[in-house]
Amino acid sequence: MHSISDFTHMTLYYSTESLQAKHKDNKGENEWMHSISGFTHMTLYYSTESLQAKHKDNKGENEWMHSISGFTHMTLYYSTESLQAKHKDNKGENEWMHSVSGFTHMTLYYSTESLQAKHKDNKGENEWMHSISGFTHMTLYYSTESLQAKHKDNKGENEWMHSISGFTHMTLYYSTESLQAKHKDNKGENEWMHSISGFTHMTLYYSTESLQAKHKDNKGENEWMHSVSGFTHMTLYYSTESLQAKHKDNKGENEWMHSISGFTHMTLYYSTESLQAKHKDNKGENEWMHSISGFTHMTLYYSTESLQAKHKDNKGENEWMHSISGFTHMTLYYSTESLQAKHKDNKGENEWMHSISGFTHMTLYYSTESLQAKHKDNKGENEWMHSISGFTHMTLYYSTESLQAKHKDNKGENEWMHSISGFTHMTLYYSTESLQAKHKDNKGENEWMHSISGFTHMTLYYSTESLQAKHKDNKGENEWMHSISGFTHMTLYYSTESLQAKHKDNKGENEWMHSISGFTHMTLYYSTESLQAKHKDNKGENEWMHSISGFTHMTLYYSTESLQAKHKDNKGENEWMHSISGFTHMTLYYSTESLQAKHKDNKGENEWMHSISGFTHMTLYYSTESLQAKHKDNKGENEWMHSISGFTHMTLYYSTESLQAKHKDNKGENEWMHSISGFTHMTLYYSTESLQAKHKDNKGENEWMHSVSGFTHMTLYYSTESLQAKHKDNKGENEWMHSISGFTHMTLYYSTESLQAKHKDNKGENEWMHSISGFTHMTLYYSTESLQAKHKDNKGENEWMHSISGFTHMTLYYSTESLQAKHKDSI
Repeated sequence: MHSISDFTHMTLYYSTESLQAKHKDNKGENEWMHSISGFTHMTLYYSTESLQAKHKDNKGENEWMHSISGFTHMTLYYSTESLQAKHKDNKGENEWMHSVSGFTHMTLYYSTESLQAKHKDNKGENEWMHSISGFTHMTLYYSTESLQAKHKDNKGENEWMHSISGFTHMTLYYSTESLQAKHKDNKGENEWMHSISGFTHMTLYYSTESLQAKHKDNKGENEWMHSVSGFTHMTLYYSTESLQAKHKDNKGENEWMHSISGFTHMTLYYSTESLQAKHKDNKGENEWMHSISGFTHMTLYYSTESLQAKHKDNKGENEWMHSISGFTHMTLYYSTESLQAKHKDNKGENEWMHSISGFTHMTLYYSTESLQAKHKDNKGENEWMHSISGFTHMTLYYSTESLQAKHKDNKGENEWMHSISGFTHMTLYYSTESLQAKHKDNKGENEWMHSISGFTHMTLYYSTESLQAKHKDNKGENEWMHSISGFTHMTLYYSTESLQAKHKDNKGENEWMHSISGFTHMTLYYSTESLQAKHKDNKGENEWMHSISGFTHMTLYYSTESLQAKHKDNKGENEWMHSISGFTHMTLYYSTESLQAKHKDNKGENEWMHSISGFTHMTLYYSTESLQAKHKDNKGENEWMHSISGFTHMTLYYSTESLQAKHKDNKGENEWMHSISGFTHMTLYYSTESLQAKHKDNKGENEWMHSVSGFTHMTLYYSTESLQAKHKDNKGENEWMHSISGFTHMTLYYSTESLQAKHKDNKGENEWMHSISGFTHMTLYYSTESLQAKHKDNKGENEWMHSISGFTHMTLYYSTESLQAKHKDSI
């Protein structure tokens, strides 16, 4: 069985006897599994004897695995016989692979014998592939011989493909000559493309001469581009001479750029001399930039002459704006004097603002003098600001002189800044001389910086000589670094000799590392002999590890005998594990008596479940007979499970008869479920008759449901007959529903007979469905007989499906006989 969910992060193979996370080779003996998705985080090799997390070299002996990308977590090399995650040089011998994008996680080159993830040059010979988007993760071009990731027009010549899903991250246009990420207008000359998805990350405009990320105006000269997607991260303006990340005004001189997408993270102003991250006012002198958007991270105010990001009241003076969308994440109040992100109390003086959305990311207080990202105490002097949102990304303190990403203490000298948001990505300290990613102590010498944001990915220490990813102690010798951000994925210790992923104690011998970031997924302990995912106590025997990051999802305890996902108390008996991160999705308690989301005891009989994926989102109970997604109480009958994490998205209740996504009250009849997490996206009510995604009023008839979570992105109405996620047209017959939100993840078509996740063609027979949402990550084909996650070829026999989205992470092949999570070769 292959898991096709967005976040499963595992390819699971179920043998006829028991569950196996593996692939069998042609002989059905050599089991292995390769996960290439952004969140799999592990390449697991399963030998015929036992589970092994390793790679074997050509000889099948030298096992290794290296994770270098922000999410790839692995650089995978495969032997010359089978699949290779590598690049070959011109000679087709020197294999390598480089992941450069924040989320691409891999640039894969395949040899000339088998599947190639590559681009061919004009001659169709020089294969390559470069992923440049933050989340696109891959631009795939396939040669004319084999699979091509493109659409051909009716003539089969004009190749293009438009992906509007949250993670596709690019609309790719393939010209007949070379690769172009663009749309051509009717004349096939004016190329442009606008990405509106939550995660597209870039709107790319390609000129007819060369690649340009821009829009040309009617004259084809004034180039600009605005990306409104959740993750675009940049609005790029390209001048006619060279690449510039800017907008030019009418005169083509005053360069600026406004990115309103979820993850832009910066408003960049480019002066004519050098790059400046700032806005200039009408005079081009007063530079500032504030990001307040849901992911953009900026609040933009424009003068009364030009664009204003605000609402004016009837008088056109009291400016404010309330965004209740999934990504706005802030209520903004604009005072009559200047831009203020605040609420005024009855007196209109005490300014404050609290953002309760999942992603608002900041509570901003703006003083009456200038822009300040802070709270003032009663005296209006002690400035501070605490960001409690999942994605705030930065707590910014702006001094009265210049932009400083810092807090000043009472004396206004000791500059610091702590970012606790999910995506801040960096705590920056700016010295009075130049930009430094560091904190200086009182003496301004001891540089350090701690990033706890979701995507920081690294705490960087810059020595006065060269760049070092480390902390130095007072002596500047003992190097270490702790990254608690959501995506750091590693705490790296760099010894003075070579790179080591470890901390050394004062003696430089006891190596350890604790990662509390949202996606780290592992606390790794490296012994002086070999790699160990553990902490050793002073004696070096009691191994444990606690991950509190948003996506770690597990606290792992490693006993001295074997691997155990648990904590043992002092007695080593009471096993438990608590995950407090924003996205862990589960608090697991392992009792010694009965099933509680736990591992098998020494006898290997007591059912357990271990979720290692970033987004498992479920506590699974495996009985000794069959697979069950449930918790059993002490009696082993009352099954339930409650997920309170940001991404669980569902509280599942499993009755003793059949699977039910519900909670039963004490009587076991009134089923309901409320999801309070930032990403649940739905409050589901399940009636006692059948599954209904709805709320019933007091009478239990008027069903409706409103999702108030940050990413639900939909208000769904469910009819009294059956579940329908739809809009009815004027006739009330043609049901459909289109969700364009960043995380809705699906465009659902519901037929008048039953629920079908599909589109019907004009004849209503050929069912298919394309998901354009941020996380759907899959194009699903449904056959007319039953549900199949596959594409059928023209003959309707050769089933396959390729998911190119950021999180699908899997290509699933379903055979004509039964569901199999496998790839079949040509035969």
